[in-house]
Amino acid sequence: MTATRDHRIFGVMADRIVERPLGDLKFGDWIAVQAGQNAVRELVHLPPVTGLNTFRQRSRSGRADVRQAQRPIRVPARLDPNLAWLLGYYVGNGTTRKSGAVRICVPTPKVGLVTGYVKRTFGFTPRACRTGRATDKALHLSLGTQVGKVFRALGLGRKEAAKCRIPDVVLRSTEKVVRAFLSGLWGADGYRPKPAGNKPYLVTVYPRLAEEVAVLIYWIGDYARIHRVDSRKYLPDVPYRVRVQYRVEWHDARHRERDAGGGPARAAEVPLSFHLTPDLRAAGGGQRGWRRGSVPRARLRRFDPGHPLLRDDVYYVRVEAVRKLGRRTVYDAMNEPTHTLSLNGVLAHNCSWGSATASKIHTFSLERLRAEMEWIAAREIAFVYSASANFGQLPRDTEIAGMLADVRRRTGFPKKWFSNTAKNSTSRIYDIFKILHDAGLAKAATLSPQTWDKDTLVTIKRSNIKPKTYQDLQKMFTDAGILTYSEILCGLPGETLDSFCAGIDAEIEMGQHDGITIYPLRVLPGTEMAEPMYRAAHGIVTRRTPILANHADLSASTVGPVEFEESVIATSTMPLQDYRTASLVSWFVQAFFGLGLARFPLLWLKEQHGVPATRFARWCLSHVKVWPAPLASEYHRASAQILEMTGALAVEMPPADWNDLSVFPKIRWPLEEATWLALSLDRDETFRALFRLIYWFCHLAPTTGIRGLGEAIDRNKRELIHWSTDPEYRDPADFAKFRLWYGRRGKSLLRGDP
Repeated sequence: MTATRDHRIFGVMADRIVERPLGDLKFGDWIAVQAGQNAVRELVHLPPVTGLNTFRQRSRSGRADVRQAQRPIRVPARLDPNLAWLLGYYVGNGTTRKSGAVRICVPTPKVGLVTGYVKRTFGFTPRACRTGRATDKALHLSLGTQVGKVFRALGLGRKEAAKCRIPDVVLRSTEKVVRAFLSGLWGADGYRPKPAGNKPYLVTVYPRLAEEVAVLIYWIGDYARIHRVDSRKYLPDVPYRVRVQYRVEWHDARHRERDAGGGPARAAEVPLSFHLTPDLRAAGGGQRGWRRGSVPRARLRRFDPGHPLLRDDVYYVRVEAVRKLGRRTVYDAMNEPTHTLSLNGVLAHNCSWGSATASKIHTFSLERLRAEMEWIAAREIAFVYSASANFGQLPRDTEIAGMLADVRRRTGFPKKWFSNTAKNSTSRIYDIFKILHDAGLAKAATLSPQTWDKDTLVTIKRSNIKPKTYQDLQKMFTDAGILTYSEILCGLPGETLDSFCAGIDAEIEMGQHDGITIYPLRVLPGTEMAEPMYRAAHGIVTRRTPILANHADLSASTVGPVEFEESVIATSTMPLQDYRTASLVSWFVQAFFGLGLARFPLLWLKEQHGVPATRFARWCLSHVKVWPAPLASEYHRASAQILEMTGALAVEMPPADWNDLSVFPKIRWPLEEATWLALSLDRDETFRALFRLIYWFCHLAPTTGIRGLGEAIDRNKRELIHWSTDPEYRDPADFAKFRLWYGRRGKSLLRGDP
């Protein structure tokens, strides 16, 4: 295998499968090779064949005429096992002549076998002739130029055949077709030695062919080994040229424990360290060909059936050599939906977007970036969404922000700029957003802790901004008139329901009022969380949920195919019921505190009774029977959505049973925004219901009274912006679109905020 030294693969250390950088491997290390990855279910369609059943003949005048072939052939529409067997035999013992005709060298006992495959595939009987050596042990079967056109369309032309490569169409075929190809290849160039216990093997002088054959064998679930045999050291004095040979052994999956003769199978090797029981240590090395540090799979299963290395789909091979190749062209491989992929059988990681570090960031020159900004402005592109995952992480990002502001002042474009900022925010983030805000480019600044729980941060391998730094930045942004928003993830590994709620309360305590955004945790390809072993370690349970794009138009002309993603619904520290509770708490906090429906009463509860917002939310969720009518209706709607989707916090608005919301745009609103719209239709009834709900809480919980609650409710009602009193957007549809949708993260829905 060839890869960068930092690329991670799965090796074996301390009797466990762990990920390791390729550059750390050395001779004698063990790596995991996964078999049986072929999941193809349909036969591959063959590409069109140009000029089939025709040939060109030059006339006396010199003109080339196209004529029909006297012996037309039929070609299957798909690559079936018969054609695959012929392709394998051709790779092993076939040639293409200058005329384009295909010829196969066949031992006399196999002439009938090969002829039968040709007749079943192409519908004719090939012509047999003697070889040039005039021997009766082999014959040449001529398949003609028309078959040559078919092979050339499949990637086996005259030049390709000289390289002895496996056609790409075989590498995309079903297991049955692949086995037929390998059977044909073994019939031409393979050996099945006696006694039966010995392994079938293939000998070739082409290393690329040996590698690709081994890949096919692993792909269909069997085990392969490649031996490099240098015959020159055995025949040093021969007058003719002796080439290095490569011997590929094929171990059937049926012989994973023992080979056909009852002896130890190499496929059964399991690497183990030396701190073993005496019985296992005796079986580890020195017995019947077993190498030191390995043990038969059957013996290990007898003493430790639950050992993590006992995986039927994984074989273990040793590193024979490590070489530095210098600079090479590499590719970013991405495998969906899992994080692990099998590259030529070797278990490796996707190239990761989410876990990139500073050493992995590739930066373009500032001259190129300035030219792109000028290009954007010249075409009057209003909104630019940067693909940077951590804008502000590098010192030069401040200069980039200045370049953007300069282009905006000179040209008026772009109107807005959005980018994901560095999660561990620093004062550099403030400098950048001050520049963008003064130029009118930025809506709000991101302060995204994701979680405040220290144990969770250790689990997800993140470092977080310090609370004191967070408060200082929050004050700096507020003094400069720049709104901020925080993003928190629900369902992180290691997070509990209590620590999740404590993190939300910490955000509010540190002054974050307008922009608390809570997202359900999603497993993305290319992240460590998508790795099966990581999931097992943290008890991660996911559900395939539809991707609900917020604010998407739901008119019939724009609704497209449904896409899906993996949403986390439970972990070992947050079971399913706790996750549902956390989702409802997220909805409550975002709708009633973040969007301002009950912000002042909730702050009153904290100041007067020391009750944080999430504690009140959890009390409300456990006392649903005391909810007044309009609030209870919204709870049941939200609860039904969360229970149904279990991971998706969005709702299509207005649904069939929400006819009272037909005044708003028919788009998909986030769940908290849908609640805000529904409760804002009758503000008087909503605030009377809020008063009754908090009144019940103060009487049922050990509090000191409700003095000041009425004033907090009245202030919230007075300062909550509503389309009936909004000077800009008096129409409910315009208000919902421009004030709630466009204005969120840019403007508060309350005129005053303590």
